[in-house]
Amino acid sequence: MIEKEIDALERKKALQEEIIAEERAELDEFSEGQVQYDSNGNITNYHAVIDGYKDTIRAREAELKADGDFTEAEAEEIQAMIDELQRMEEEMEEYEQALEDKEDIENAIDDAYYEWQDLNAEKLSYKLELMLDVNDRELAKIERQINRLDGNFYSRAEALALMVGGGAGGSSKLGELNS
Repeated sequence: MIEKEIDALERKKALQEEIIAEERAELDEFSEGQVQYDSNGNITNYHAVIDGYKDTIRAREAELKADGDFTEAEAEEIQAMIDELQRMEEEMEEYEQALEDKEDIENAIDDAYYEWQDLNAEKLSYKLELMLDVNDRELAKIERQINRLDGNFYSRAEALALMVGGGAGGSSKLGELNS
């Protein structure tokens, strides 16, 4: 059962990796390659990209205001730049959320795997306990048989001693036969 859960999570992880690749391609296209990533795919220059967009907007706004007149077309230009900044932030957040979702899936896979290992360890422990219990019973049985054999051995040895040596001060029937 857990194996099926792990398989399902592995498939979900593969789909999430496809989503991440799509999100990254969209982000790269939208940012015109400004976004940089580390080896794990995390954005390394998030704030630099956002701050760069904000600086560009401020510079353009200052340039337009320097003329004195701020036309409706210029206001729309600034608004379009602000909208582009917001879209960039959304693209970056969507990408980062996709990475977080992948991490959650990986954690779920790890948890399921550890649960599977624990169950296998419990099964093995139970089997070993049963084997030890059987071995204890078998050992007790063997000890009873040895004790019985020991008792029989000593009884026979005693009988033989009595026959051969006559025991403690007694005469030996075997000795009588030899004379």
